[in-house]
Amino acid sequence: MDYTTIVSDIENTLNTTLDSSTRVFDVDDEFTPIQKFKTAAYCAIGLCGLLGNLLACAAFWSFQSQLNRVSLLIFTQALADLITSVLLILFGITQIWRHRSPTSPWLCRFWWTQFVLFFFTAISSFNLMLMSLERYSAVVHPLKYARCFTRRNTKIFVAILWLVAPVMQYAHPTFWTTVASGSCKAVAPLGRIVQALTGSMLYLWEFLLPVCIMGFCYISIVRALRRQERVCHTPAQPGSTGAGKMSARNRNITMTLITLFVLFVICWAPNQTTFFQFNLGGPLDYQGGWYHFTVILAFLNSCVNPFVYAFRMKQFRQRVVMMLCCGCGSRGNRRQGSQSNRTTVVQSVA
Repeated sequence: MDYTTIVSDIENTLNTTLDSSTRVFDVDDEFTPIQKFKTAAYCAIGLCGLLGNLLACAAFWSFQSQLNRVSLLIFTQALADLITSVLLILFGITQIWRHRSPTSPWLCRFWWTQFVLFFFTAISSFNLMLMSLERYSAVVHPLKYARCFTRRNTKIFVAILWLVAPVMQYAHPTFWTTVASGSCKAVAPLGRIVQALTGSMLYLWEFLLPVCIMGFCYISIVRALRRQERVCHTPAQPGSTGAGKMSARNRNITMTLITLFVLFVICWAPNQTTFFQFNLGGPLDYQGGWYHFTVILAFLNSCVNPFVYAFRMKQFRQRVVMMLCCGCGSRGNRRQGSQSNRTTVVQSVA
């Protein structure tokens, strides 16, 4: 074996070692069938979420005259899901031209990594957690509730949440993504230990912490409501009507939010758990079917919430029907007005 062959083997070994320690995925430059399916799924989910959350935002915004804390929080939830749905449609459309356009560091880090999408899904997750805390305070600690969750304080809580919730999302595009040979590559520049720590913090911050807090809140709420039912389980009396209505409303709102919580866990657990085990050193194929399935299931959470509102909240259904009927009625009134004007003109001509 000559000297040139030895040097070539050493260089190949070093390049292979370096590549295996830093490179996680390569972006496929071709529009593959699985990417076509992902694009169609993104656009379908985004369109469904756009229509549903737009109606939800309009319905809850119309409660301005009697806007309470629950309506405000559900409005911000629908707003975050609405923005996610719009971004899903845009991301799906740009996927079609991805393999034809040059890859820039900005696009690679903040668009193709789906940073903007996960940015708003993190806000949505924390908003669900804030709603559970609001219900916990209202049911379990009603005396502190009026002092803590005023309209002003609720708006402050929402503003802080929108700023703080996505803070862990900056790690992936900033430190783990780069451009090499004209394609996006995910790297671990600070080593596997730092990647494991960062991935664990991301899993704890955006999934485990909200799930634990929401689970604790809803278990406490259910126990408190059951205690209230046992105490108030008496024959109907003239002075007990208001309390019964309040208890029924609390129960309905709580069950609505518990449904949102269960759907959140179902939709996000596969993706978060898969990415968590990958950061701990497990395998993950970014171009594989399982990864795309977990991402699609996670984004599906943004379009199912309006259906929960419609199924569980009578006031929301009535408001949506009223808005739709008003729209149809206004068009009908315009037609009737134009027809009456034409009749008047004909009569005057005659």
